Amino acid sequence: ILSNSPALLDEIIDKLTSELTESAATALLTDPMEYFNPAHDLANPITDIAIAKAGRAGVAVPKLVYANEYPEKFDHAAAVSTRNLHTDELAFKMQQLENYVPLFAEWKRLEHAGKLSDMSTERLFVDDIRLGDIPDPSQTRFASAFYETYGRNAVARGLYSTCITFADHVLPFARSLVERHLGANATGRSAR
Repeated sequence: ILSNSPALLDEIIDKLTSELTESAATALLTDPMEYFNPAHDLANPITDIAIAKAGRAGVAVPKLVYANEYPEKFDHAAAVSTRNLHTDELAFKMQQLENYVPLFAEWKRLEHAGKLSDMSTERLFVDDIRLGDIPDPSQTRFASAFYETYGRNAVARGLYSTCITFADHVLPFARSLVERHLGANATGRSAR
């Protein structure tokens, strides 16, 4: 992200596009733009690009998101799919989280924050295809980018040398991916 080198993601975008055009996919699920983690947020425009490329090949697939970090900021009535996990399904899901070391700490953080009650209900929401036209966090229901606050604190403590910001890094990176795969005229369009 800091070096704005989108070539690392080309293979992922091409593979997603191929899967969409060669399968009978009914939707593509991705992280929403929650301005919590820059890598997670970039999954959203990567999905936009793959869906747009599949669309150019005549395959229409909607983009769905699962509210990861801030489920309370999504209107439950707007969910296009709601699934309540059975006890054994929830136990399996939690066991998988516990077994996957990188997510174990995340699980504990969510538990501490009181968000685990949402783990038993999975809601999916239709999300806009933005193609690099991503609003500044201050113009959204999220208000700010958590990773900027976290990053500035980490720089102040000497843990990081540079803070990734939305305006200087994430947005230009997303736009460069769109231009790389869809052309310079592709940015700035928004559709569902």
